[in-house]
Amino acid sequence: MNNYNKKIEQRQEYLQTLIKTCQQARELTQPIDLNLSLNNLNDIQDSMA
Repeated sequence: MNNYNKKIEQRQEYLQTLIKTCQQARELTQPIDLNLSLNNLNDIQDSMA
């Protein structure tokens, strides 16, 4: 039973982290910042290929 409770706690922590991440992403109202981030991701993917 203890393990089960631990799993639930971990899942709740994970979901809370996910929610925070989504809220932060929503607060990025400037598309320029988002475009720069996407460009950086593309560069990283290209260099890995």
